[in-house]
Amino acid sequence: MPKKSLKVWRSLKNENGKYLQHVKQYKQHGSVGFVCKYLFDWMKNGYYNNRFEVEARESEKDKTLMNGVIFL
Repeated sequence: MPKKSLKVWRSLKNENGKYLQHVKQYKQHGSVGFVCKYLFDWMKNGYYNNRFEVEARESEKDKTLMNGVIFL
């Protein structure tokens, strides 16, 4: 398995890129870092304007997010 690959559950296979973007955000910031930053931004800007949600919505149609993904 390539080192840079992402493992995700098969249930995400047919979902849009939004959820894969959240997986990448989680990996980028770490579990505690992502949760803290997500909640802080959510309290400050609300759900729709949360920077993590904005980024995820913008990537919904991005097919390149599937590169390196291995479905279990």
